[in-house]
Amino acid sequence: MMKLDQAFNDDGFWKAVESWWHGLDKDRGQRAGLRRAKSRTEVYVSPAYRNGLVEKLARFELDEPDLERLALAAGVLAKARHLRKGHFAAVFAREGKGSPDMRDVRFRKLLAVEDGEYDELYRMLVRFVDMCGGAASLGGLIRHTMYWNDQARMNWAREYYPNRSKA
Repeated sequence: MMKLDQAFNDDGFWKAVESWWHGLDKDRGQRAGLRRAKSRTEVYVSPAYRNGLVEKLARFELDEPDLERLALAAGVLAKARHLRKGHFAAVFAREGKGSPDMRDVRFRKLLAVEDGEYDELYRMLVRFVDMCGGAASLGGLIRHTMYWNDQARMNWAREYYPNRSKA
């Protein structure tokens, strides 16, 4: 078994995830199934996730806890129409709708999501994708939603605040 953070170092992992994401344009049924999910848990148990991304990543032999963690990012990515490079906090800082003050309020609400409250985190990130006009960060979401704790919130803040627009 390979751990998910080990798979991050394999280019094949990222190619498989990106291929899956692009494939959602051709398989509207899978995209629709994932878009209907209201939580990370619903993504994790959905046939669209299991028969889509999980199958594409089978060669990595990820364990179930890693697949649970990956479900959050997969569900959020299914809502995205455009991919951006970098951390998703930086994408939101630059592209989020509304005034900088309103984005700051929304960002602080994200940071207020409690440790391990992955379904609430999922709902917040789905809103962020909508506020970014359908843009999301593939690598940023996968890498930076694995664990939601104080360290993760600090990482998100380090990416958000220097990248936010002033106007």
